[in-house]
Amino acid sequence: MKAKMKGEQKMPESGDYECQRCGARFKVDGQSVICPQCGNTKLDELILFYVENDPEEEQMYTEADWHGGD
Repeated sequence: MKAKMKGEQKMPESGDYECQRCGARFKVDGQSVICPQCGNTKLDELILFYVENDPEEEQMYTEADWHGGD
């Protein structure tokens, strides 16, 4: 069964978010994005941010994955 979304609204992605209203950073694994500190639910003010060099991600790689290059 497909969920019905209003207009062009899409399902929020799981990941780390930052609330622009209060500055709180939190992790979202479920389906709704709600700031735990101020209760903000506006997706325009809840920003999904990317963390480069994430140690949890790098644990999945082996020496064989890091080959060649400049």
